[in-house]
Amino acid sequence: MDLRISDSVWTMRHDSAWLRKHSASRWTPLIPDHGKLMHVFMIREPDLLAFAHLHPSTADTISFPSVLPPLPAGRYRVYGDIVHESGFTQTLSTTVDLREPTRSGAKLTDTDDASHVTVAPPSGRSAILEDGSVMTLEPGAGFVEGKDASLRFTVVGRDGKPLALEPYIGMAGHAVVSRDDGAVFVHLHPSGTISMASQMAFTMRQPGDSIAGRLGQRMNASGMSHSVAPIPENGVISFPYAFPKPGNYHLWVQVKHAGRILTGPFAVEVKPATE
Repeated sequence: MDLRISDSVWTMRHDSAWLRKHSASRWTPLIPDHGKLMHVFMIREPDLLAFAHLHPSTADTISFPSVLPPLPAGRYRVYGDIVHESGFTQTLSTTVDLREPTRSGAKLTDTDDASHVTVAPPSGRSAILEDGSVMTLEPGAGFVEGKDASLRFTVVGRDGKPLALEPYIGMAGHAVVSRDDGAVFVHLHPSGTISMASQMAFTMRQPGDSIAGRLGQRMNASGMSHSVAPIPENGVISFPYAFPKPGNYHLWVQVKHAGRILTGPFAVEVKPATE
């Protein structure tokens, strides 16, 4: 699969004459978020039974090719999260049709790439992970639009003991939230929805960083773009969030254990706020 940023303002930024003539402050170079220039998510529609989290390679920050993990055929919603050196974040979107299932065994583009496929929609508050561990969405008072959601998960091994979580792309875990009709999509971290790279861009900015690329170079040299957030030892991971709209949602929660990326799918209903 080869994803391309087709926005003419972005593709023209390599033309120095065009840059001198136009203000392109919004279109500063991309910076890595936890070491990845793009985080791509694929969700098969309309059944939402197949999911992938990928990190394409790039030579020019226009074309982003990626080897696909095992996925069934079908139409997929595709979302690409990127962060500009200015601190501006974007989620690009498109659809991709896979006419045939992708085969297993191919060497993936990135060792942090992962996919998850189920044969039936998720139900209940628990999900059995690929290694037999169990992830459970802890009971709460229910989900209501605009109110803080208690997205707190416990992960236990087959022996019932808390699973020893390992850093996955610099975090204890990652979560994707999507309303079933695609009207809402968000990539969550335990620290919230704000990109760590975006936070770093604002924190580390200096007067001389008006020169495109200078801030990104300093961020890379500092090693902060590869920093690791604290990992809980009790197998519990939580994500602060408030659902913006009522409706039916799917969640995919990803953690890492024993070098393996594990994905727990969940389905929840969000009720409208009452007056």
